[in-house]
Amino acid sequence: MTENDIRNPFLKAALEYHRRGFVVIPCIPRQKRPMLAWSKVKQTEELIREWWKEEPRANVAIATGRKSGVIVVDIDRRHGGTLDGLEDTDLIAETKDGWHCYFAVDKNHPDLIPSTASRDSDENRVGRDVKADGGIVMVPPSIHPDDHTFRYKWLKSGDPAKAPQWVYSRSANASVGENRDYTWIRKVLLNVPKGRRNNAITQVAGYLAGKTVAREVAETVLVLAASRWDDPPDEDEVAKTVESVYRTEYRKVKDGPKPDTDRPKFDVIHWSAFLDQYTDAGIQWAIDGWMPENSVAMLVAPPGSYKTWLALEAACAYSTGSPFLGIYPVNQRGPAIVIQQEDFLGQTAARLSQVLEHRLPSLGFSDGVSIRDPALMDVPLYVHTDRVFTFTDKRVLDETYDLLCKLRPKFMFIDPLYQVVTVDEYMTKAVKDMDVLKQWRDEFGCTFMIVHHTTKTEDWGRMKAWGSQFINAFVESLWHTRKIEGQPWIGLRRYFKAAGEAQLLKVDFDIDTELGIYDVDVSDLNDPDLSKAVSENSVLNRAVREHVFKSLAAKGPMTEKNFIDSGICGTEKQLQRVLRTLHETGNILYDAQSRTYSLIEFAD
Repeated sequence: MTENDIRNPFLKAALEYHRRGFVVIPCIPRQKRPMLAWSKVKQTEELIREWWKEEPRANVAIATGRKSGVIVVDIDRRHGGTLDGLEDTDLIAETKDGWHCYFAVDKNHPDLIPSTASRDSDENRVGRDVKADGGIVMVPPSIHPDDHTFRYKWLKSGDPAKAPQWVYSRSANASVGENRDYTWIRKVLLNVPKGRRNNAITQVAGYLAGKTVAREVAETVLVLAASRWDDPPDEDEVAKTVESVYRTEYRKVKDGPKPDTDRPKFDVIHWSAFLDQYTDAGIQWAIDGWMPENSVAMLVAPPGSYKTWLALEAACAYSTGSPFLGIYPVNQRGPAIVIQQEDFLGQTAARLSQVLEHRLPSLGFSDGVSIRDPALMDVPLYVHTDRVFTFTDKRVLDETYDLLCKLRPKFMFIDPLYQVVTVDEYMTKAVKDMDVLKQWRDEFGCTFMIVHHTTKTEDWGRMKAWGSQFINAFVESLWHTRKIEGQPWIGLRRYFKAAGEAQLLKVDFDIDTELGIYDVDVSDLNDPDLSKAVSENSVLNRAVREHVFKSLAAKGPMTEKNFIDSGICGTEKQLQRVLRTLHETGNILYDAQSRTYSLIEFAD
């Protein structure tokens, strides 16, 4: 066990449970919801380490029933539950409102072992739930979802005792209606012949989805049931059928709550628990120097500043693990989603092809290999083509959430901003619309990048990047690019709330889509050409502004043509940009009827 394992109590515990033969499930921090589809995964120590590397604060759960070989009696003292008769087992955990008593599964028991709720009519079940096949249970040192100051802890950590016989029984204590339901499910799933299996799985999965049973639980139960059939189907086949049924059932209830999609309620945690979780949690880079892990970012640029190329570069870097811009290491590889709703899709496809082809050598492919090579089909890069994404449609957000649950992406970019947020009161409502990104970021450990247009301003400031103090507060990372007058390359600034402002860069793209040419060169501010170009451009713009003020003071209101005729320095485009910026910032007035600019007059 490494030093990092010892420092992370969640990972240390998860590895110990795995070595005891338990199926380990990483859960969303301070919640009971699994972070992934655990039932289909073959667990290894390496995989478990990777889970807690991606989310070091993940709670720990284990599967109950045959998966881990244990049945857990969940005792709730609020409802009259006691330890009486259960103290003999040597594996007991303390919960916030009672105890978890662990017992060994009887390997010779012929049937599925159902998870059951407490029953006041049975003295063995008062205040006692049974967690068995299809269930999961939180284990130490997980943090309780309803009280973030409480951690599960072991009272006894030895071996589980033989389970009492009553935990295997359900029908004797179930209500008449419940017994009938359980009986028909058993009959439907009893050694189903080929040709009827898909219908049987669909029927039961649909029933469970309608009862808001979590998909993971339904999938586990049905996979176990199918494993008893003659010539059983593949687990993945059963899982895909269950997933399809649940997706269909969710969409039938557009405005209702989804199964297993609870959000954490407002709460606080004790300062000691806070320090345990976040001390030494310094900035972790997904892409060295360019993108912190799990960030909400924005890429802003005027037209012609390569913003779409940069976004595609990032998506390909995340999904392939190859260096960003051919230089910067990627530390958080995973699926990426492209939502490009502005450009012609054929153009996006051509650009994506070039970016992928450019990375082939870094992925170990020799010259002449096509991006259609079968080895590249495993690259987890996905593109939205229907142009329906918006933050203002609940149905679309629900479907996006389902997709995030399925793909578990590490990066998603959305281009452009103006098509996916409320147009009225633009920037104010846009932030409220996009607030869901931070919920998704926290839940899925995904970075979201919004691509946004800006004007051809000469200023580099963060406020100038997007024109709103609200978005300035909302966004955590920024890439701001713009063309430098008279230069073939772009200047690029990066801002990070967690790390401050980074070095100004020169990014030189050499692209010809017809000839298939794609190359990128990056250098920093120490490059004398870049320093000179930025300096000269700033000096020139200052000269244009001074000329505007002096001319208006001497001649009064002037049109754009008047300025040009007066022999102003710089280009016509520079003049237009300076005039527009001075007007937008309230330094000069503009009369639309006469198309004249004038100075602001102040009363004595």
